[in-house]
Amino acid sequence: MASAEVPWLQDAFSTVSLDPVHWTVCVDAASLVLRAEEARKPVVRLVSCNR
Repeated sequence: MASAEVPWLQDAFSTVSLDPVHWTVCVDAASLVLRAEEARKPVVRLVSCNR
């Protein structure tokens, strides 16, 4: 995040600022793993209780 928003890091990494739409896409993509894991937990609990 800093490399996209901090001016001297933008120069160092040759990056540019992202607009809000692109930030939303990045945050959603990054949180997909967390959301998938949280959705998996109740399924695993349900399956293990039925054994």
